[in-house]
Amino acid sequence: MENEKYFKSGPVWKSIFMMAVPSVVIILVMIFYNLADMFFIAMLEDTSQVAAISLVGPVFSVFAAVATMVGNGGCTTIANAFGAKNLEEGKIYASLSIWFTIICGILASALLLLAMNPMLEFLGTTTDAWESAKEYYFVLVAGAVFILLGNTLAMLVRAEGAVKESLIGNIMGTVINLVLDPVFILVFRMGAAGAALATVLGNVATTIYFFVYILHKANIITLDIRYAMKRPAALGRILAIGLPNGIGSVLSGFASTFSNQLLAGYGTSAIAAMAAAGKGTMILIFW
Repeated sequence: MENEKYFKSGPVWKSIFMMAVPSVVIILVMIFYNLADMFFIAMLEDTSQVAAISLVGPVFSVFAAVATMVGNGGCTTIANAFGAKNLEEGKIYASLSIWFTIICGILASALLLLAMNPMLEFLGTTTDAWESAKEYYFVLVAGAVFILLGNTLAMLVRAEGAVKESLIGNIMGTVINLVLDPVFILVFRMGAAGAALATVLGNVATTIYFFVYILHKANIITLDIRYAMKRPAALGRILAIGLPNGIGSVLSGFASTFSNQLLAGYGTSAIAAMAAAGKGTMILIFW
């Protein structure tokens, strides 16, 4: 394991520093990541575009909840297996986590695209913001598998101590998103759809990076589906451990949807204003 030496023979505070600092950087990266879409969309001076991001935001929260649940559950079970010197069991948990995420992403895309109009109504989409929300929703949902994988894999690779690689993957996705946002939104005038496309492509790059790491450097994390097939029932333990972390993101998404449904009666501008205020609140939460 990459950082095993820090915990076996290295100074305690140095070990804590080596693991903690990248985690803090990841939190800072997440702040920029969450502000990027709203910042560039706001430059269009179109409240319907700003509102669209807020309205579809809960869908992203659900994706984050699934990734958090599988990622945290998988990371914990893999680390436990490694600590017990049971590499075979660790590979089973890793394979189950990855392939469950892939299946969830494919199913989410198929089902949510089929139910696009009812979902937009449920999310509280106003008439003015309907087209922008529909475009943002379509691109975001179509790329669900990469959004889920990008976030899940970042947590899984930390199970074998690859904190640096996890950090690089997260930063890579954020930088690509930040670079593509103004290009798609302001240059190509794609609006909300451009923001969603930048998000998806950032996660595509992150996923590819982690796949390359897994194929060439990982000790336990594996893409081999044969390990998952050996003991599929072990998925229950992964989900049970990760569930408490995922519930928070789901509840946050429902709270946002409920708020948007109430604000819809006051018009698109009210939803857009709440979205901008929410981003400011997010800075305080992450900080």
